[in-house]
Amino acid sequence: MNETINVLYLVWGERVTHGGIFDNQVVEQLTKIKELNPSIQIKVLSGFPYAKRDLTDKGFRQSISDELKKKKEKLKDHNIDFIVRKILILAFYANVFLLPQYYIWHFFYLKKLIVKEGIHVLHCRSYHATLLAWLTKRVFRLSYKIIFDTRSLFPEEGVSFGIFSEKSISFKFWKWIEEKLLNSVDAVVTVSETLTEHINRITSNPNVLTIPTSTNISIFNGRNLKERMAVREKLNLKDSKVLVYLGTIDSKSWYSIDTLALIYTSFRRYFPQTGLLLITQSPREALISHLMKYDIPEEEVIYVSTNTPQMTYSYLQAADYSALPFKQIHNNIDKTLGNTMLASKSGEYLASGLPIIIYPKMGAIGDIIDDHGLGCIYEKDEETMKKSLEHLETNYNKMSQSCISFAREHFDSQKHAEQYIALYNRLNEA
Repeated sequence: MNETINVLYLVWGERVTHGGIFDNQVVEQLTKIKELNPSIQIKVLSGFPYAKRDLTDKGFRQSISDELKKKKEKLKDHNIDFIVRKILILAFYANVFLLPQYYIWHFFYLKKLIVKEGIHVLHCRSYHATLLAWLTKRVFRLSYKIIFDTRSLFPEEGVSFGIFSEKSISFKFWKWIEEKLLNSVDAVVTVSETLTEHINRITSNPNVLTIPTSTNISIFNGRNLKERMAVREKLNLKDSKVLVYLGTIDSKSWYSIDTLALIYTSFRRYFPQTGLLLITQSPREALISHLMKYDIPEEEVIYVSTNTPQMTYSYLQAADYSALPFKQIHNNIDKTLGNTMLASKSGEYLASGLPIIIYPKMGAIGDIIDDHGLGCIYEKDEETMKKSLEHLETNYNKMSQSCISFAREHFDSQKHAEQYIALYNRLNEA
């Protein structure tokens, strides 16, 4: 019989509502872990930040409450407790002078929870959660193990999004904290081999492993002709070739509406009848208005939003190709981030059998597309791009199946659950 391991999955300062990332990358992954090994007792603690709108908009506040309740119920169905602790955070990418308010009132609460539940492993999502876990352990001299699940390079993201500069005290402080955490925690998890290579250059910690972003293969299960026909009829797509973009797209994300417009303009130049499917919660009017500046007709843009992985998969079936329209690289910080990131939507695209058109070529997914023939890199030269699209179309069925096979091999949340279970066991035995 397996020994019981008590795991606390800690999320801090991240709004876990109204977006698919938490559901796909946390809820789905933890439920897979629990299904494979029921002896692992998991609790999720979300330090959920207030927003100004929470205080002023009653309807929005209720929608937040409803979303949190749904997540709590889904996790409870798998015997996972979901605890929400409201916290006051002005910005996720924190200026160093604001940091005390992120943690100082929560040490005693976290310590009490850890002791009460006999927590063996704190699995920490990103930098805020890891810093809180590390400080609590040091202040109270506790003995739990810490997993630093990095997700991305937080200090560099703060610079890239314009929160602080590369020469600022905040950036230098976060890089100092990053080094402390990487060298002190019991294990470090990254989402890509390129991020692992970067982390290994800046830490002596021997326990750095790669577990890519996760996709529930039982939901994102290849091509489904019946589903495709139904959703295309619903969206009135008829015989259109459809390019899809999934997720947030705005000035504060890594994805650019301008880059998407460039890709789609080339796409519609090649195919006689096309549609651009946007599966997003970004504001519709702003996106449509921006696309029209590139002479993209409004009637070709199909805007939908989803709140479950099943709905996302259904809409993806309407598409033929998918897009990763990254923002342009302007400096070394952007280059470092671009080379180390792996978007969670990548696995969902591939598992749904959708070849990816990417621009510019960046990071792990750029290498994957290039090395395994799972799409193409957008080219500004019309003739070169035409040849790329001709190649995709000629080899479509074979390439679509290759996308599915690659996703099942490398993005499967069940295989990742097995890796996390092995890591929990190893840390608990150490």
